[in-house]
Formats: sequence, structure tokens, C-alpha cells
Amino acid sequence: ACLSRLYPDLEFPLQPVPRPALPGRCEVVICPDGNPIILDGAHTEGSMHSLAIELERKFPGQRTSILFATASGKRWQEGLNCLLEKADRVLVTGLAGTVAESPEMVREWIVSRGVSAELVTDVREGLRVLADHPGPRVVTGSFYLVGEVREAIR
Repeated sequence: ACLSRLYPDLEFPLQPVPRPALPGRCEVVICPDGNPIILDGAHTEGSMHSLAIELERKFPGQRTSILFATASGKRWQEGLNCLLEKADRVLVTGLAGTVAESPEMVREWIVSRGVSAELVTDVREGLRVLADHPGPRVVTGSFYLVGEVREAIR
């Protein structure tokens, strides 16, 4: 609007508004089997809630499988609760490069919510197990995790 006001004779293609590419923010990568893997570094209640809304918008009614890890000290429980509503199972792992919440404790918390959860030793194992899930696969909880996954799938 400011540019249009300052330069009324120039045309600005703003319909629709161009969206910048943000790696690791609802980034969709199509797997070799045709299923999407959604990479989102959501690690707060608000960002995980936004991810849940976006998943429902892009993949209405579809169940997901999630690869999850989170840094120590984050308030991840409330945010993860809204993602669990769409999940068939959650794979929990640790993080490289930062102190992580205990994967065992995170797994126990998820199971206490009635969702299937299992531990995976690392990102590569997590991706192998995710590949068994037909439909959308989600990687979330930390930008450290998303960064590892982006590196692994290149």
C-alpha cells in the first residue's frame, strides 16, 4: 500500500500476496512414494496450534504420523496435544546440537494421552519408520530436528 501510494504509476503484483519460501515452516516435500512429508520447526503452543490448523486445511480429515523431538525447557505439551488429535502414531527421538527433552519421558507423556508412540534412535531411523505410514508425515518440535531431516532427505 505504501509503495502504491508513493509510486502510483507502477504496478505491484500483490493479488495474491506473494509468500516467501520459509524452509522448515510448513515445508512440504513429496516422498518417492508420492506421500508428503511436512517439515515444521514448531516448538511452542502457538506454532504447533498453527501447524495443526494448516494440516487440516491442506490435508482435511487425513491422519498423520509424526516424528517429534523438542529442546529442553520448551512448553511443548499443550501444542503437541492439538497435533495428537490427527496422529495415528508418534515417533520420538533426541536432538543433535542442543539439549533435548528426554525422548523416553516425551514418549510416556504421549502414550498417557492414548496415542501410539515409539522411540527411534535417530533421524534416519525415524524417516525409515515414517515411510511405512500412508499419507501425510509430519516432522516437528524443533528446528534442530527439521534441519537434520532436511539434510538427510537431500
